[in-house]
Amino acid sequence: MSGTGATDRESVSLQHSEEDAYKAVERNNLLNMAKLAIKGLIESAMKDGKVLDDSHTKLQQLCIVLEYIVDHRLKVKKNLLGGKRGFWGFVETLEKASGDFQETVVAVKGIPGIKTVTGRGRAFLKYSLMQKRIGDYFKLMVENQAALRDWYQPGALLCCEEGVITAGLLVGLNTIDYTVVMRGEDFDKPVGVLDFSQYFKDGNYLEKPLLEGVEKKSDDEDQAVELSRLLDQKAYLEELNKKLESNVEKLQSKLQTKENENSSLSETVSNLEKMLTSVTTEKEKFKLIVEGSQYELKQQIENIRDDRTAQIDSLQTSRDGLNDLYSASRKQLNSEIELRQQIEQELMAQKSIRHEKEVALKLIEKNVHEKQDQLISLRKQLDEIKSANVKLQDELKKTKHSDEGKTVKIQGLEKRVSQLSSANKSLDEKLQQAHVKAQQMDKTAREMGEKLQVITLAKSNVEADLTIEKQWRTSLQGELQQEKDRNVELVAHSKQLSSLKKEHAELKEKYVTLQETVSEQEQALIDLGVSLSSAKQKISDLEADKAAMKESVWVDDSQVAACQNCNAEFSVAKRRHHCRNCGGIFCYGCSDNRVQLPSSAKPVRVCDNCYHHVLGLSSR
Repeated sequence: MSGTGATDRESVSLQHSEEDAYKAVERNNLLNMAKLAIKGLIESAMKDGKVLDDSHTKLQQLCIVLEYIVDHRLKVKKNLLGGKRGFWGFVETLEKASGDFQETVVAVKGIPGIKTVTGRGRAFLKYSLMQKRIGDYFKLMVENQAALRDWYQPGALLCCEEGVITAGLLVGLNTIDYTVVMRGEDFDKPVGVLDFSQYFKDGNYLEKPLLEGVEKKSDDEDQAVELSRLLDQKAYLEELNKKLESNVEKLQSKLQTKENENSSLSETVSNLEKMLTSVTTEKEKFKLIVEGSQYELKQQIENIRDDRTAQIDSLQTSRDGLNDLYSASRKQLNSEIELRQQIEQELMAQKSIRHEKEVALKLIEKNVHEKQDQLISLRKQLDEIKSANVKLQDELKKTKHSDEGKTVKIQGLEKRVSQLSSANKSLDEKLQQAHVKAQQMDKTAREMGEKLQVITLAKSNVEADLTIEKQWRTSLQGELQQEKDRNVELVAHSKQLSSLKKEHAELKEKYVTLQETVSEQEQALIDLGVSLSSAKQKISDLEADKAAMKESVWVDDSQVAACQNCNAEFSVAKRRHHCRNCGGIFCYGCSDNRVQLPSSAKPVRVCDNCYHHVLGLSSR
């Protein structure tokens, strides 16, 4: 299995190396093509000594090479409508990179007649050539590596060193003047074909001098061409020198900043070394102090061991009883500590719950205020809509009254028109019958013709009024429909208001319930505080008892000859009595007290001082 994995890795690495070599060959070929095209264009411009236009073959060849360069290993991207986005999409992403670049992009966008994205990219390249900024724009594109990684695949010419070389070569084209006709339909044509025959017909073109192969017409013409070539080269070199000087200044400023940073870093390193030496000296001092303290501690430990061996013999007799007492008190102390930890955890949980409830209450109050503001704004909108409805209803009533009057007038005019038409018919019959009396009836016919003209004019006016009334009616119907839609929206708003009121009431109820729960939890916290205070008191009492137990030592009879309270000497008649609390030796009168201790199940003998102390603790 390991052998097969190694062979797979080797095959994958071989494939990657072959792909990288293929990409390098592609980039090298494109760079050589660019060199040929640029050199040929500069030669032809120096030879002709005129402004180049679209018909110039070397300029056309250069544009084709540039198009191949910008499309080399370009990622296929699509917009929202499914159309492909080429080099022009990449240019649009860099629109705000500089002011001149943005102006060029805006100018290309304003060219009419361009239908494809490829045409926009060609127009951008030609417009940049005409502006003498093609080298600057290529440099800007090459420097923006983030956009290049987004739009181009790994191994593209613009993403590698060949892109920087191409940008430097294109700077030389700034000495040539161009006139390009920006016709939109010309940019959408298919890509042209490179003609390599004009570059390779006389051998290796890259190694020839600039003016080799030019036919010499006369010595004067050669001198003029040479002079113009030298002037162009001078201008080009001056521009390159300016750019190199600016780059040198930038590098010097960067070097100065780096030197300042290095000086500051050396200072910090020296300071750190000084601090390290001081720390090492302090460490040695501390070692000496620790060794001395260790020696003193050893001596103290030996002394304590001697004292302890002496005390062990005296404490051996009372150890069994004290061990039982200590174990019982230890168990009780552990239980009290666990109880205290549980109570503290419950307190922390209650505090967190209370904090969350306070935050929730604040959020609820904020939502309530916002909804109240929304209710006020909606009420204002309702009032405005009601006033607008009232105005529209008044206007509708007025238009209805005017429509009724106009319909009556139209009916009267129609009756008149019908009457006049019947009169015309009768007059026609009379004219036919009284053709003989035509001369006598000319005057009457003329009068009737004039009346007819007046009637036709009136009819046309009435028809115009009718059309105006129809248009008015349609507009009123549209306004009525709009008002109906507004009424529907108002009804929806009123429903939303009612739902908001219900939500407000529910929120109020939730707020009341939350307040009740908060008050209950506060009361529970108060109760917990009281129980905690009592538990702390018990713990303090237990700690005091424990301290008393630790301090109590069972005194040996041979060490005491008199009562430790009244100083009465012991004898055969006056016997010794031990206090079961402090372990001291007293006479019968000073130890005639019995009380129940935590370590005993029954009342035992104690001295007067311990008796009053235990009574005081029990009373608390």
